[in-house]
Amino acid sequence: MHRVYTRRLALIILIVSLALHPLMPSIQAYAETVSVTINVPAVKEDNGKVEGDVIQVKVEIGVPGSGRVDVRAGGSIDNTTLTSMKMAVMTAALLAGVDWNSFDAIISLETQGDVAGPSGSLAISVAVYSILSGVNLGLDNASITGAVSPDGLASRVGSVDVKCGASIGRGFDFYYPLANYTDRLRSECEGRPVSSVVNATLEIMGFSSYKVEFSYKPPLQFNESMKKAALYLAGETRKLLDEYGIRGEQASLIEERLRVAENRLETSPYTAASFAYSALLEAYRVIYGDRLLKSDSMAEEALRIIDEISPLLDDLEGNLTSMTREGSIYYVEFLSTAYTRLAAARSSLEEARGLINAGSTALDVIVGDLAHARARVDSIIAWISTAESLRYVGPRASEALLERIVNRASEYSRTAVSYATSLIEYIGESYPINKDELKAYLNAIKILVEKADKYKAEGNNIAALGFYREALSESLSRIFNFPATRGGTIIEGYINELHRLIATINSYTAMRGIVSGLSLAYMEYSKLIYNVNKIQSLGLMEESMASSMIWLMGLIQPLSSGRGMEAQVSSPRSQPIAIEDPAFTISLAAAAYLLGLLIAARYASLLYRRVYTRL
Repeated sequence: MHRVYTRRLALIILIVSLALHPLMPSIQAYAETVSVTINVPAVKEDNGKVEGDVIQVKVEIGVPGSGRVDVRAGGSIDNTTLTSMKMAVMTAALLAGVDWNSFDAIISLETQGDVAGPSGSLAISVAVYSILSGVNLGLDNASITGAVSPDGLASRVGSVDVKCGASIGRGFDFYYPLANYTDRLRSECEGRPVSSVVNATLEIMGFSSYKVEFSYKPPLQFNESMKKAALYLAGETRKLLDEYGIRGEQASLIEERLRVAENRLETSPYTAASFAYSALLEAYRVIYGDRLLKSDSMAEEALRIIDEISPLLDDLEGNLTSMTREGSIYYVEFLSTAYTRLAAARSSLEEARGLINAGSTALDVIVGDLAHARARVDSIIAWISTAESLRYVGPRASEALLERIVNRASEYSRTAVSYATSLIEYIGESYPINKDELKAYLNAIKILVEKADKYKAEGNNIAALGFYREALSESLSRIFNFPATRGGTIIEGYINELHRLIATINSYTAMRGIVSGLSLAYMEYSKLIYNVNKIQSLGLMEESMASSMIWLMGLIQPLSSGRGMEAQVSSPRSQPIAIEDPAFTISLAAAAYLLGLLIAARYASLLYRRVYTRL
């Protein structure tokens, strides 16, 4: 028997389990059912007095299964708790590379009282992740609170000071979401802030952080196609500047964005295309604003503009639907995005028409909608052209792969929307947020899912994939990171954690022959605006995460008896790591070496100051 005591090896094993778990079925031996018990702090009210408590939660994973999540307690369980637990299980499974429909989860809360809220979902996700990844966390000494996000981040919860006091008073180590850091500072209670399921796992194991950098050079044709898109959009912008004689401050702003696009053309083509698009958008905003102000009837002129744009969108839709649905990964990504941009343009026109018919005088909003719709016409042309140029570049996206992704993305997105719906109602009672605004935003996300369902039913998996990805990224950027969580060091922590999660996922998918060009492009763009606008940088990282998660959904593997659940990696806080099988050591070394070929040790410095617009 060999015993390894170093934390370095434990960390290597953890990263390998994150990225390679489905590739190493021979390393671990699994039982039919495995369970862990985790401590979850709670708040209860007794005769008007608020008190903290810590309840034990038993999490059981059984195979074979069908994706059932059964939540049990002595009292009633509200819908927010139920949907958060379902999301927690699915998120943990996705991060572990396991198909959530191949096992059942039974979650038993040892309490006789009623249960409400999402604050136990982070703990459940950590527990499920520990079972599926074969990691023994030593959860007996940990008390965890937090609402899990569908991307695995730890979202804000309430009453952290009370929960902390109860946890420390019972002798537990207390873990809470990074978003609650300022709340915890208002009390004297000590605890450890965590930013995600994976980060919480490492903290409990005894590691403060980890660094993973995915290194991949896209094919030459990828960057060349994005350069062509940037040049096309910049060229259309300059035509408008000349044709309409735009001058003064408005022209200066447009020219500045074009200069940034030109400067980034060689080093970051997607960023260049996005800045060129932002310049084009501003040009249309100036033109349409001028037309409305100079017209005898702004309403009639706005309707004329709508009538000018609508046929262009009709032609593009016909072009899209006639294109082949077979091609490379890059082809699928860009073509699916063209579908979502087309839908966004139509939504802008619908909103503008609705405002006009209602007699609205919100000129800026109407002009903005018209400009977005028209600029999208040119961006869709660029996306289609890019897709065509990349159809045979890189690995092919088979119809079977797309079908698997769409089926799983449908389940995942639908669960995320259901979770978000219940969460908005719950947090609206606890936080000073505009619940109506979030409801309107949620309605837009539901429409995206409905459109995806429609395309799925028609057998157009490329279009469906685009809308499911869009729904997921939109929900991540707004619903699960509401403004109260956004602060300087807090948002930096979440951006850095997303960077690590994306790099880990991309490491795994790359080993299976899939690299998301959009994920890498969004991440690069996020770096460039990091110092200027961290909230928008976070939004781009969520876009990148959604793109990575979508492809991961096509590669996750079923969990079956005899494969996947007995812990091999133990926390250094509880006991040393034991490796009994020499074949395990060899497999581990080979896997770690392979992973090492794909990751770098350090982050690049983020030094650029620019504006943000998504192409």
